[in-house]
Amino acid sequence: MIGYILMALCNLFLLAVIIQFYDDMFERNTEKKVVRYVSCILWYIFAFPISEIFHSVIANIVVSLIFLIALSMTYEASPANRVVSVFLVGCINSAYDYLSYMLFSFFADSEDIYSISYVGTIVMAMICELLLRKHLRRNKGKDDDYSGMFVIVIIPLVMFVMMLCLIGSDISGIYSMIAGICALTASFVSFNLYGIIISDHIEKIEKESLDRQVAAYGRELEGIEKTELRIEGIRHDLRHHLVDMEEMLKNNELESLSIYISDMKKDISPDEKFSRTGKYEIDSLVNYMIEEAGESLKEVNVKMAIPEDLSVGKYQLNIILGNLLENAIKAAKVSEEQSLKLLVKVEKNVLFIDIDNSYSGNLIMSNGKLLSTKRDAEKHGFGLQNVKRIVSEHDGTIEIKTSDNHFRVRVMMCL
Repeated sequence: MIGYILMALCNLFLLAVIIQFYDDMFERNTEKKVVRYVSCILWYIFAFPISEIFHSVIANIVVSLIFLIALSMTYEASPANRVVSVFLVGCINSAYDYLSYMLFSFFADSEDIYSISYVGTIVMAMICELLLRKHLRRNKGKDDDYSGMFVIVIIPLVMFVMMLCLIGSDISGIYSMIAGICALTASFVSFNLYGIIISDHIEKIEKESLDRQVAAYGRELEGIEKTELRIEGIRHDLRHHLVDMEEMLKNNELESLSIYISDMKKDISPDEKFSRTGKYEIDSLVNYMIEEAGESLKEVNVKMAIPEDLSVGKYQLNIILGNLLENAIKAAKVSEEQSLKLLVKVEKNVLFIDIDNSYSGNLIMSNGKLLSTKRDAEKHGFGLQNVKRIVSEHDGTIEIKTSDNHFRVRVMMCL
């Protein structure tokens, strides 16, 4: 009985691994959600009974292929990619099934060896999917290294080795089954833990970007409110202004009248805006951050010229500019020169972003990467990773240079 429970649990975890694999490779088709659920339920209900009744490898392969084909149809993918995914999942699962059975058979020979080896199959499938997920994220620029993956993968790997050792120690069937369930559960927890960590990381990134944008909107509203108050003040005193101007005109004091009108125009003019691209979300963010820089830096130079039909999303561009400007302003504030230069332009269908800031302090280079010496180094690293990810998605490049106490970041992105 315990063997059947173990096999049912293995099939459930294998189903979760396969679904995660397709989620990593393709986008779900929300209109085919019912088909996805029905396919998964039917496979889970009939896969094990068919295997027990027919005891045929061909029957197992046919059932698996039907399920994988049906599942692949519920995702947005080309026919060729669907065929490749079905072939890849089928081959990997078969290879791990065979490898696990051979390894466990080498250490022990019992009637429950297939049930126990199936645990090894699922654990290896989990490790493979984790590595694939990490590789896909790395190719998209979402991760820089595999250091964090080691901690996640080591748990199922240790569980697999532990199972081999237990089988080799001639532990009785019931205890080996229980050990298999525990190993499977521990591996699945680590498998899901990685997804939770990634989701939390993405949520943190989006929250930081949203907080920055909200602060920018708040500054914009404050500026609008100040301008409206000045205009209301002029309206309130308009009769007095007209009397004064009329008196100057009668006395032919044209120069004084010109100065008077000029002062009025300055009073009702909105605050100076550094960015006037016509894209409100981008302008509000850049103006907010540059105004903050202008309050504490000695020199701020901004040049922005981007078309309104820019193919890069406003959200992505705000992440790039927000993170790079935030780091540049922080570094420039504590430098002696306290200077910041920003250039954003589009030439020949390529977006150029050039940020140059003064800095003081030490820079640490490791494996060709710049490391922050600040206390919020983790946050700084996340920000730069996000910039690299978006630049990579648009087939772009990012270049970092330092010289004469100046830190320069240049971004080029194809549109």
